[in-house]
Amino acid sequence: MLIRRSAILSLTLLIAGQLWGWDPRTVEDLVPPHVIRSYPEFLQGEGITATIPSSRPDFMPQGLGLEQDLIADLPLENARIAIEGLRLVSISDDASSRDTIDELTVYNILRAISRMEGIEYYSERRNRMRVLFEVSHRIPGPDDRAYIEDEQIHFIPTVDTVFARQIDGTFGDHNYEITYRRLLNGLALDLTNLERLRYGFFPAVAERGLRIVLFVTPTEGGVLVYSMAIADAPRVPGLTDRIAISFENRLTAVVNWFASELRYHHLRETD
Repeated sequence: MLIRRSAILSLTLLIAGQLWGWDPRTVEDLVPPHVIRSYPEFLQGEGITATIPSSRPDFMPQGLGLEQDLIADLPLENARIAIEGLRLVSISDDASSRDTIDELTVYNILRAISRMEGIEYYSERRNRMRVLFEVSHRIPGPDDRAYIEDEQIHFIPTVDTVFARQIDGTFGDHNYEITYRRLLNGLALDLTNLERLRYGFFPAVAERGLRIVLFVTPTEGGVLVYSMAIADAPRVPGLTDRIAISFENRLTAVVNWFASELRYHHLRETD
């Protein structure tokens, strides 16, 4: 009986995976037309970022139901900082290549928290590159700081939550909750802070006052990465803008890291 139930479960999971799919679409199908018109550099692989102008994001990929699946519970209307980004990541040096990368590989890249350690970003205020995450690794639980290794997943669950410790040069040493979700033709990473963040001596973001979302979906020319950071930061002249720039730098650095990891894994698979 147990063997029969296991066989039925395995068949169900296989069928579900086939129905879910990881189907590359054209960039024109996914990216709102006004984005392509306004940011021609986007099609050349450059990342674009902007302040979200209203409660509805401007760069969000269309036709995937992300308004319900990705941002339905985000407090965009009350967020003092709301930034979004979009980048088309090529995984091949050949501009005409239609190469893609499998969904499981992408999922495990997103889960490789320890590989974020040491990534850098450009600080305009200091006019130099700075390390974003001095420490980055998984932890056993929300109140723990002990190191545990990244886990390689062999089947993508619908939802999975892990915890991480990250030390960054701006906000210090904190624990975070990261939830991974498998959505329609895409994967999402959703991060929130479990402790109050400080910017120097100033309180910057309350506990669970930060949300960073990363959504990736395949296209015929690479992988489309949509990112968003929203935070309930204090309304202090000058300070709010600095905190916003810090989150924009973080989005850019994390997307650049993802792009580098994507190309690295693609080269390993095709070598």
